Amino acid sequence: MDEIASGFTLHGWMTESNVFPKETKRPEYNVDLVRSMAKGLNHVILKQVQATDNDELAKTTWQSTLEEIEKQWVWRDVTSDYDSVILAKRFGLQQKSKVRVIDDCTVGGYNKAYGTKEKLRVHAIDQLAAYLSWLCTSIGNNINDEIVGRTYDLRSAYKQFGVSVQTRGLLRLLVWDSDQQTPCLLGVNALPFGASGSVSAFLRISMASWYVGTVGLKLCWTVFYDDFTVICKRCLSRSTGLAAEALFDLFGMWYAKEGSKAVEFDTRVKTLGLLVELGDVRQGFAIGHTAERREELRNALNEILQSKKLEPKQAERLRGRMQWFEGYAFGRVAQHSLRILGDIALRKQRVVQLESHELCAIEFLAKRVLEAETLKITPVSLDTLIVFTDGACEGDGNRVGSVGGVIIDKTGRCYQHFSSEVPTALMRVAMEDSSNPIYELELLPLYVALCLWGPLMQSTHVVFYLDNDAARAAVCKGCGGTKLGQQIVQRIMEVECQLKLKSWYARVPTHSNISDGPSRMDCTEVLQLGSVEAKADWNSILESLL
Repeated sequence: MDEIASGFTLHGWMTESNVFPKETKRPEYNVDLVRSMAKGLNHVILKQVQATDNDELAKTTWQSTLEEIEKQWVWRDVTSDYDSVILAKRFGLQQKSKVRVIDDCTVGGYNKAYGTKEKLRVHAIDQLAAYLSWLCTSIGNNINDEIVGRTYDLRSAYKQFGVSVQTRGLLRLLVWDSDQQTPCLLGVNALPFGASGSVSAFLRISMASWYVGTVGLKLCWTVFYDDFTVICKRCLSRSTGLAAEALFDLFGMWYAKEGSKAVEFDTRVKTLGLLVELGDVRQGFAIGHTAERREELRNALNEILQSKKLEPKQAERLRGRMQWFEGYAFGRVAQHSLRILGDIALRKQRVVQLESHELCAIEFLAKRVLEAETLKITPVSLDTLIVFTDGACEGDGNRVGSVGGVIIDKTGRCYQHFSSEVPTALMRVAMEDSSNPIYELELLPLYVALCLWGPLMQSTHVVFYLDNDAARAAVCKGCGGTKLGQQIVQRIMEVECQLKLKSWYARVPTHSNISDGPSRMDCTEVLQLGSVEAKADWNSILESLL
């Protein structure tokens, strides 16, 4: 509170909160050294600003700057010379339907004079999901009302807090004046969007506000920078809203009271670019992508399919967006297609003409965006099952393959096993890539185990032990190294998704692998341990793989 009153100094060391975990990031330079370098750096920044195109983006940036001058967030400096201050460059960044004004405090070295002794953190969607999961698991049966929520969005969040006298005297922004066709020098009163110190200052404020609301008002909420998402019973929504809004008013923090971001409590809450579906605890909750985001991604992918070409930079951006999308759609099904996108991103070409397998990958992603289910949040099962699998390739010319697997239940009992020769049709395909297809035969029993014991594994934690490093790496990455290997891995990923399985793949030494015997058609040990044999449905397995 003292720093809010006096303003934040954006160089030197951040004041320790003793709340965030310890992690030291030292300033690269002290502020005196940055000042001594200013003469050369400021000349370069001045040239960059003078070279600004007087386009619509520059005009919009200047209009936003005039509004900030009127609100006294920044002020015109007509007395300072360029050699006595540290410059930052102000420019506009087009973001969909709006232009965000950025104050680049790195270009003049100011950000390099700032250090922290703590690792800053924010709440992600995980914290909200944890709240919802706890509701389902611990008190769901005692709630006879809908769960509703809303997101409070702070307006001009950084501009609500000031800088110290030291920062005000030292830091200047240089922006293109579209009216006078000349650079304009600005001093700062409020936290600039683009300074490292602004981030740490604001995160301390927002986390402190969250803490006061949680402890003092018993609000069930999370905060991500300036977005506060709160949930409650519907019958408590009015009092919850009054409490949160009163807290913001007491702190003098402006939040959206009108417009698209001023919403009512509802069972559908948009937060962090996602849609959270609340309602009846007994039905569970869901977190997924908005229809607008799905449509936007699908259109982008369809445009690529129509043109049959892709720029490497475009592939890199698309891969990042799809990875984020998959993070809220159970994640691993699209790994092979994403890897192909990643390969395109590394090409040294201006435009890549897409081949058939690359178009298939894009087509798969477009279908995935359309059909991927949202993440479901239901009562948590903490049951852990252990599955051992193994494959063998022996006989005349290594033409005979066999697989085995054993499942250990949550009590540690050897519950069931399978032991089977691999059908000739599948071995024939496997031997097209290798005369000794042990890699494929180590992957295959994982898929057989999922097909056999899927109902037992639903929403549980499963540790899969196998004794082949290449096969383990393939299921960890979600990409196979051969044609058949990729087919098997892809089916494993799809079943994981259907079962909402929390999988862990680990290596076990061969002599410790209890499925080694069943993989060689010897079930003596597991039968002595009380295991019951289960029969694989090879017809359906072959149908899905071949």
